[in-house]
Amino acid sequence: MKHAWLIKCFAYTEIILGLTSLFFIVFRLFNHPSSYPPTVAVFLVSTALISLGLGIGILNHSLSAYHLLIFFSGTIILSKILILSNIISLNQTIASSVVPWLKNTVSVAYHSLLIFYFTRKPVIDVFSEANKKC
Repeated sequence: MKHAWLIKCFAYTEIILGLTSLFFIVFRLFNHPSSYPPTVAVFLVSTALISLGLGIGILNHSLSAYHLLIFFSGTIILSKILILSNIISLNQTIASSVVPWLKNTVSVAYHSLLIFYFTRKPVIDVFSEANKKC
């Protein structure tokens, strides 16, 4: 399977993003309990857990994780383009140490690359074959 190493790279990237986000969210909540409104905290924890779960699913060649990864990547690209175009904006509760335009641009590039790669026939076949074995 010549695509296995790149699939693993994307999977581990999602796992690392999920774990890192979760760590910093929990760290911030323990050190500054009122730093996030409850709805924002739930959203941030949920997205971190989704990223972590998708990474684990992709690592295990789960067809459901594959479909959800493409769906959420498309949703993220669309939302980031709307943010970059100033059509929608987020309140400043979700703070980051990275400049927002840079973070959003990198996010669009990463998720576009992810969709491009995961929609190639050989990669689709990896997940289809793994699903047939179940």
